[in-house]
Amino acid sequence: MRPFRITRRTAVFTLLCAFPAVAQHADTVFYNGKIITMWDQHPTVQAVAIRGDKFVAVGSGADVLKTADANTRKIDLYGRCVLPGLIEGHVHPITAALSEIDGPIPVFHSIPEIQAYIREQARKLPKGQIIFVPKVYATRLAERRYPTRQEIDAAAGSREAVVDNGYASVLDSAMLQHVGITRDTPQPTNGRIVKEESGEPTGLVLGGPQILAKVREPRPVTPKDRLWAL
Repeated sequence: MRPFRITRRTAVFTLLCAFPAVAQHADTVFYNGKIITMWDQHPTVQAVAIRGDKFVAVGSGADVLKTADANTRKIDLYGRCVLPGLIEGHVHPITAALSEIDGPIPVFHSIPEIQAYIREQARKLPKGQIIFVPKVYATRLAERRYPTRQEIDAAAGSREAVVDNGYASVLDSAMLQHVGITRDTPQPTNGRIVKEESGEPTGLVLGGPQILAKVREPRPVTPKDRLWAL
């Protein structure tokens, strides 16, 4: 018969089994919900119990409610979802949701992909409607730069087109003419119109949303639109 070896882990486990758990009543219990725990073993649970600033129980509603007493605040979630407190200093959930209200934002990996998208939009959109290419970031492109005015011209032809990321935009020749930006256009107070040595605008406009007020005219958004987007 093999001798039984008592390890530290075995001893601790034995002690835990030998004594009943000390009852710890919760201050607050959230139950009857879908609670995201960010814990791989139990990614979602029905209920959680809180005492002070710590969770004292997570699991099914029946089990977690056992931690409650007459003084416990019990909150029925009615099936709602609960997320951890995400600390993010610069997030725009409503704006992000509304940005895709007309369809998913394409993800671009190179300038040729942007050109292909512009050509596709030129075929789909009625003449006179600006081709707007949103959320284009140079760091995500293989070329590590924005497309030039000439590269956009090659794809858009005579159509007005804008490649935009919210803080910088590249306008094609037709769009520059549409918004009235020329070599003689003075620099705005907040922003910059990038120009070549000759003085001609390159098409790149930095900052200053008032510069592109004619370009970024958002369509009216109703409360129903906001709710649907979220």
